[in-house]
Amino acid sequence: MLKTGPKSVFILIVIFTFCTCIDPYYPKMNGYESQLVVEGLLTDANTSYTIRLSKTFQDQNSTADYITDATVSISDDNGNSYYLKNANDGIYISDSTEFRGTIGRTYILHVITKEGEEYESDPCFMHSVPEVDSIYIAKDEKLVNNQTEKDEGISIYLDSKGGDIDQYYRWTYEETWKFKVPNPKTFNYIKLPIQTTL
Repeated sequence: MLKTGPKSVFILIVIFTFCTCIDPYYPKMNGYESQLVVEGLLTDANTSYTIRLSKTFQDQNSTADYITDATVSISDDNGNSYYLKNANDGIYISDSTEFRGTIGRTYILHVITKEGEEYESDPCFMHSVPEVDSIYIAKDEKLVNNQTEKDEGISIYLDSKGGDIDQYYRWTYEETWKFKVPNPKTFNYIKLPIQTTL
């Protein structure tokens, strides 16, 4: 039977500590093929819609490769097609006077790159948005810095009335802040020079 004393245990802990350092791992991806990335949102708002086209990249230190000089269009289930204008840096913008999303229509996004590659999205039906029932906030916190610190804030919750068959809806909000000093200063103290009379 092997006996170990406190000194041996300390030496083993020191050896284990020095032998378990963390080294970054950079995987080598053989046969990597860059893929098209499409970012955009289509709603029924009376505004211009933006589609951004880029390509995935293998190295995390690389910058995004935007797709320029592509032909981007949106078609609906009535046979109408709307073309988006190239605004540089992979951004394509629709004309708000010509196209606006309509609830109950189905839309398909078409992309043709300058190399002749063609992409087409699945048909997307635009559902109606359910009415908002209530909005409320609650104090919340989350762990940051590798789960070592707490970041306090608030969470915003929204309850809606029954909608279509979809379970998930995207809601956005605009923050407006008002700061109020708990004990505002009412008077200013002005120290006057002392006057002496002879």
